[in-house]
Amino acid sequence: MHSNEEIINGCINKDKYFEDLLYKKYAAIAYAICLRYVSNIDDAKDVFQEAFVKVYGQLKNYKMQGSFEGWIKRIFVNTALDYCRRRRRVVFVSVDDYSVSTTELVAELETNIPKEKLMELIMQLPDGYRIVFNLYAIENYTHKQIAELLNIEEGTSKSQLFKARKVLQLQLRKIMINQMNQHEE
Repeated sequence: MHSNEEIINGCINKDKYFEDLLYKKYAAIAYAICLRYVSNIDDAKDVFQEAFVKVYGQLKNYKMQGSFEGWIKRIFVNTALDYCRRRRRVVFVSVDDYSVSTTELVAELETNIPKEKLMELIMQLPDGYRIVFNLYAIENYTHKQIAELLNIEEGTSKSQLFKARKVLQLQLRKIMINQMNQHEE
């Protein structure tokens, strides 16, 4: 088993073995990030490819400090956000200030529904809702960080999260009602 440092140095030296190793080690995590931010599978593949090119190109800048996986994830999140900005106009609507804790959000999503189904529901959210939801609930960004990253107001971030949460709650309730009805039959 190779250390991250060995893999990184091998990639910097353009060693195909280490490039493949890096890819295999992080591809699943990286692709999941792409799917969370980009609702279309073909677009997610484009983001995935673009971000991996960035990872390989920026490895020489990694300082071997902090989490290497976190460093890679940041590149994928930022690449996905850039892609969304370039490809379509993401609309963020500012509404009253809503506060939602991550604990509440996670508790509501912890049901007997498979993760794949939850992922599908998240992918169906409108772009603004999906992006803020992912940054807040999954990547653990604060509303202040999200606002700075997306060039929006903190209140807009909070309202987008609130709306995303409401849409997901409704969808989850529908699924749970359907499951209960099937069990009664």
